[in-house]
Amino acid sequence: MEKAYKMDTWTCALRQKGNLHRLASSLETNRFVDETLLRASGLPQYSWRQGSLEEFMDDPEFFLKDFPKGRFYVTLNPSEGKSGVQRHSKPNISGISGILAFGKEVCQFPLSPKDYDILVKEFEPNIVGGSILSKASGEVWAELVQGTQLPVAQGSGQNYFTAMLKSGSMAPSYNTENAEMNAFLEGALLAIREPGTVATYLQGYFEFVYTKHRGYSGELFPRLVFLDFKTCPTYIK
Repeated sequence: MEKAYKMDTWTCALRQKGNLHRLASSLETNRFVDETLLRASGLPQYSWRQGSLEEFMDDPEFFLKDFPKGRFYVTLNPSEGKSGVQRHSKPNISGISGILAFGKEVCQFPLSPKDYDILVKEFEPNIVGGSILSKASGEVWAELVQGTQLPVAQGSGQNYFTAMLKSGSMAPSYNTENAEMNAFLEGALLAIREPGTVATYLQGYFEFVYTKHRGYSGELFPRLVFLDFKTCPTYIK
């Protein structure tokens, strides 16, 4: 079996070792552009709802009408034109009351809900989380760890499971014979493959998780969800 390497062995010229998140941050991509790109991609993703924080705080039940119940991932972005206002995110928030508490916590004087837009997404317990880098050369690299995606993004994870696709290759090479982890990696790679092709992939940087999703009959099964998609040329050249 051909050895597949961690991403930090070939992206060291772009980022410090083991930190794809720092690479992403250093390129200063626009979060709203990234969200729009992800939504238009057709990749599997969480349901979402976006608007002004003031609108949410005024009538949260209406804001989240017909939205999946349970736990949420909430991001508060500075409103358009607001400078000096920090972005805040929080995963695994329980119920509308939890979102309200988070909003109030962030909006301490002199800040107010008028200073923020809110993005609400579903949140489900994570099985594994990972990242993919798909380059213009045709090379595709993926890595994941058990648990959330955060250790991969921050480069702090241990026991990485990795996959590599050479240009034109239809079968990835893995760094492990763990069938379950390799199946997770393969599923994520197949999701970014261009429709109607066998070895052509969307180009860019992707973050993904597999979650514990409860079906209509109550059974739990893995659900692939993409969290981020960036196409800045620095990633893919």
